[in-house]
Amino acid sequence: MRFTQLVSVGLLAAGMIFAQQSDGPIAMRAVTNDDGTMSYDKKELTVTAGQTVTIVFTNPDTAQHNFMLAAPGSMKIIGAAADKMVRDDTGEDVNYVPKLPQIIYVAPVLQPKKTTTFDFKAPAEPGRYVIICTFPGHWKTMNAVLNVVSK
Repeated sequence: MRFTQLVSVGLLAAGMIFAQQSDGPIAMRAVTNDDGTMSYDKKELTVTAGQTVTIVFTNPDTAQHNFMLAAPGSMKIIGAAADKMVRDDTGEDVNYVPKLPQIIYVAPVLQPKKTTTFDFKAPAEPGRYVIICTFPGHWKTMNAVLNVVSK
């Protein structure tokens, strides 16, 4: 009986992972951690190259957030540029989105206590793309990976 339960739980978990790759919307939330840092509730999403991705983002925080998709390996470059915008007091008017070629997609600002839905097309090239929030102080912990796999 116990083996059957374990197999059932394993199949359910596998189904949940597979559902992340479906054409349906992906639910994400902003999370404020016990230490005061912020993060996304999901650290990795998997999609198919070229797929239209729909994100339903819930922001229960009192802070604004952004959702930016960027080239693999670009998190520190984008984070440093966002930090510079804070130091130079140039970020607020552009929602702390630096003008960098590594940035592929930027969602509308995610307002506090709201849920929003947005779509983007997954990159055509497989890889581990960066998802990041560049509002002041967020990028080091509020990041995730968009794992793009071949069709």
